[in-house]
This record gives sequence, structure tokens and C-alpha cells, in this order.
Amino acid sequence: MNLFRFISDNKAIAAIEFALIAPVIFVLFLGGFELTRYVLIYQKISKTTSSMSDLISRSPELYEADIANSFNAVQHLLAPYYEAGDVKVIMTSVMDNGTGNYINWQRCGGGTLNVQSELGLQGQYATLPSGFDLKLNEDTIVAEVFLQYKSIIGLDFTASGIISKVRYNKPRLGALTNIKNNAGVTGC
Repeated sequence: MNLFRFISDNKAIAAIEFALIAPVIFVLFLGGFELTRYVLIYQKISKTTSSMSDLISRSPELYEADIANSFNAVQHLLAPYYEAGDVKVIMTSVMDNGTGNYINWQRCGGGTLNVQSELGLQGQYATLPSGFDLKLNEDTIVAEVFLQYKSIIGLDFTASGIISKVRYNKPRLGALTNIKNNAGVTGC
């Protein structure tokens, strides 16, 4: 008889159901929060990449100060997710010089993250995506933005690591194959 009363008693069933479902709801909430944050950061990186490439490619001629000033905008474009040690922007000029796609100049800024360009280094031939062809003496400005993504809730619902985005723009008002007043600055 005691067993029958125990089985038919339903006084605490809601508490038991809540105890079983609460961890699942909590994990879904945290995962949704982290995923939303990841998407927002990715959108910020995409906007920053586009803005940096556009800022440089619209110049009729390029000075070292122009590039330095554009790097100053990075912290504002990535706000509130900007931390100098987690970000790096690499601006590159690539031109087909008749023997291949050559990296004319390359500048880094916007942060101190330790990454290298996916294109290569200044003075080398660039590794461009398949199907991206430049005509003889044609150049392109490439912006690469890297951000070290870190989960803020301590649990790794998304893959922590480096998020990167690349943007290619053709200079609008002439070739930007060299930088004026560079005061001996070369590469990153």
C-alpha cells in the first residue's frame, strides 16, 4: 500500500520537472547569448574590413599619414569589442608587374595581435584567391582584419580563435603602388 501511495502522489511533480529542464534552458540561454555576440563581432569585423579598404582605395595618392590615420579608426569601428592585443589590420597593395602578383607595400596597425598576412609579405609575390586575376600593371588594395575571439561566459559554446575577413578594392583615382613620405617605413 505504501508503494501505491508513493507512485500516485503528484505533489512535487512540478519541482522535479523544473529541476530536470532548468539546466537545459540555462545552457540554451548561454549558447544563444554567445552566438549572438559572435555574430555581432563578425559583422563589426566585416564593416571594419570594408571601411579600411574603402578609405585607402579612394585616395588619389597615398601618404604614410593617411594609412596611420585610417588605423586610428579601427578602435571606433570595432567598439565595444576592441582590445588592442586582440586585433590586427593589414593593408596591402598588390600589382601584376608582368611576372606575377607582387606585393608593393604592406602596413599593419589597429592592434598588436600576432598574425601574418594571408597574402604574403612585402616584396614577395602575393597568394590571391583562385580566379582573382589582375591585368598587367593593374593594382588592388587589400584589407585584412583579424580578431582573437574569446568567449566571455567561460564556456566555449563557439569556437574560440581568430576571426578574419579580407576585402579587395580597386583604387578609384589611379594606381596606389607606392606610399609618399614613408620615411623609410617598410612592411609591417
